[in-house]
Amino acid sequence: MSISVSAQYYSPLTTNPSIIDEPALYKFTYNVNDFELQNFGHEESRDGAETHGEYRVALPDGRTKIVTYEVIGDSGFVAGVKYEGEILPFTPPQPAPYEPSPPPPAVYQPLPNPLPPPAPKPAPLYYKPIPPPIQAPVYYKPLPPPTPTPKSNPPRKTYGPVRFNPFG
Repeated sequence: MSISVSAQYYSPLTTNPSIIDEPALYKFTYNVNDFELQNFGHEESRDGAETHGEYRVALPDGRTKIVTYEVIGDSGFVAGVKYEGEILPFTPPQPAPYEPSPPPPAVYQPLPNPLPPPAPKPAPLYYKPIPPPIQAPVYYKPLPPPTPTPKSNPPRKTYGPVRFNPFG
């Protein structure tokens, strides 16, 4: 795969705003040539209101499409298209023949189960172990059901209409 790039941009090194308003002036080129037939490139130059350029791309049918364009003033892009090379006959891709691969070699080899070593004899006890605590039985007596106690609410006072006199 090869890639080539070149660019030229003409810019005065100044902060003067009157010079910044100068017309654009540049030129660039790039090309990409890939091993998978992805070949394309672009070239453009501009001087003020005039722009000229060309780009090319390799098509799947074997031809190369070349588009040249120009912009002069307010004309918009004016393009010309041409093709180079001949159309190659289409050949559909053929599937690769199927060949089953051999099974992978067995990696796991089970080991024979060795007998575990005998458990060591328990050490002699030099003290008398504490017996587990003996719990006395606990008897639960359910509570009697609650007895409702009637509550008497005092009668409410009834109030009549309220008269408001702002003068007392």
